[in-house]
Amino acid sequence: MAADPLEALRLRFRTRCSADLEAVRVVLAEPARLPDNTFATAMHRLSGTAGSFGYGELSRLAAIVDDELTQAQTPTLANLQRLERELQPVALPVAPDAV
Repeated sequence: MAADPLEALRLRFRTRCSADLEAVRVVLAEPARLPDNTFATAMHRLSGTAGSFGYGELSRLAAIVDDELTQAQTPTLANLQRLERELQPVALPVAPDAV
């Protein structure tokens, strides 16, 4: 049987989700501070790609946070917490020596 041609892309997406999860946690640590453009770009990318890999709810939540940021609003704590919960099972664990 041939290998899944999308497996490498799926792995790269899930690896990137690890960085996105960490970014969400940084924003959660300082909820009153408006996140920077790097975070906004990550949320926009996540909202656009998560659904392609079958993570519809993750895509929806990232889009909500992206919309908040587009309107120059600090994302709500509830939305960030839901996004964090949705990202946790998708993100690949980071190896201790990679930190």
